[in-house]
Amino acid sequence: MTTSFSKLQVRLTDLSHRSEEIDESWKTRVVELEDRIKAGLHNSQFLTHQNAELERKIAQQKPEMDRAIDARLAIFRKLRNAYKVIVDLAEKVSSLAKV
Repeated sequence: MTTSFSKLQVRLTDLSHRSEEIDESWKTRVVELEDRIKAGLHNSQFLTHQNAELERKIAQQKPEMDRAIDARLAIFRKLRNAYKVIVDLAEKVSSLAKV
C-alpha cells in the first residue's frame, strides 16, 4: 500500500508539474497575443494619422488640381475648334480645286 501511495504521489507531482508548464505556456501565449494586439493598435493609429495627413495634403492641392483640370479642358476645346477650322479649310480648298 505504501508503494501505491508513493506511485500516486509521484503521479500527482508529475501532473502538478505538467499543469504548471501548461499554465506557463498559456501565460506566455497570452503575453504574445497582447503584444501583437498592441502592435496592431499602434500600426492602426499610425495609418490613421498618415491617412489624415494625406487627406489634408489633397485638400491643400485641390484648388490647384481644379485649375489644372479646367486648363486642360480649355486646351481640348481650343484644339477641337482648331481641328474644325482646318477641316473646313481643307474642304474649301478641295472644292476650289474642283472648280
